[in-house]
Amino acid sequence: MTFPLKEFNEFIVKEGLELNSFETIEEMLSYAKEIRKNLFQKEITYSLNVFLGITKLCSNNCNYCGYRKEEVEWLHLEEAEKIIKKGVKKGAKEALITSGEEPESYPEAKEILKKYGVTKQVDYAYLLAKKALSLGMLPHTNIGNLTEKEYELLKEVNVSAGLMLENNSERFKEKGMSHEFSSSKWPEKRIKAIKAAGKAKIPFTTGILVGIGETWEERWKSLYEISKISTEFGHIQEVIVQNLEPLEGTKMAKAKKLSDEELITILALARIILPSEISLQIPPNLNEERLEECVMIANDLGGISSTTHDEVNPTSPWPELEKMRKRLEKKGFSLKERLAVYPKYYSWLNEKLLEKTLLKK
Repeated sequence: MTFPLKEFNEFIVKEGLELNSFETIEEMLSYAKEIRKNLFQKEITYSLNVFLGITKLCSNNCNYCGYRKEEVEWLHLEEAEKIIKKGVKKGAKEALITSGEEPESYPEAKEILKKYGVTKQVDYAYLLAKKALSLGMLPHTNIGNLTEKEYELLKEVNVSAGLMLENNSERFKEKGMSHEFSSSKWPEKRIKAIKAAGKAKIPFTTGILVGIGETWEERWKSLYEISKISTEFGHIQEVIVQNLEPLEGTKMAKAKKLSDEELITILALARIILPSEISLQIPPNLNEERLEECVMIANDLGGISSTTHDEVNPTSPWPELEKMRKRLEKKGFSLKERLAVYPKYYSWLNEKLLEKTLLKK
């Protein structure tokens, strides 16, 4: 896909962005790299975590998803405790709590939730986060669209939360498109949930999913939507640019992977459009061969685990941390562990969470 520089320059002018127009793509890439260099120098951050996937039951049915299953699988608190303790021994500090969306729409899930004295997934996620916190981990929950009240509940036991925008184009709701049967991912609902997290003042991660058939315009408009929300609420600490890894058995198994040039250009768009202080994240397990080039613009690698697998991308294991460190050091970069909450947001934490966070520094 050839990048439409003229149209992007027109977008810059139309939206009144404080940017000069770019004469060439190379100039745009250089500008993005300079922003990254000025703010983050040669530092690249990551969070050592454990992946706690509650269930793969999901009310959505995205045509690229390899995570969703109709079979009932459930991460009970007892099993989660074993995973957390194992992770703590290996130095992990973040408990990434995730799930299929709205599993309570399934009768089987309702019965499991009932055994724990709750009726909704968010309440079970609260119990799991509370357990993780008691065992020495800082919880980060991403379980789908939530209300302001639900984010306020999670804020009691989570240092941060997340929800991918993916794309804010209405086109993906149409017949045959990725979110035709995934109504909770429709833009108005996704944006409402991300704003709800802002109203609740919980440190937040969001991002876009690329390689699902979106246009260049849909990419930069989605990034601009995130930028506007961040400016309004100030809660977005990091943004992920996640490229699709086509999986066998899905409707998009034959989808063409993004080229290096295309992905780097998307990263440049993100760095230019987003507020400069936001960390820009690229998943290292999906971009291992082009990692050095990616981190010339991105500055964060997200969560990495030596205990659990990336169940969303099961065919893409985490790269070994020390091998990755040596590779990046050869290019002059410094790999540094961070927490699931950024220092800027410590003042947003309740007293108990702040105490736990400071102990983990």
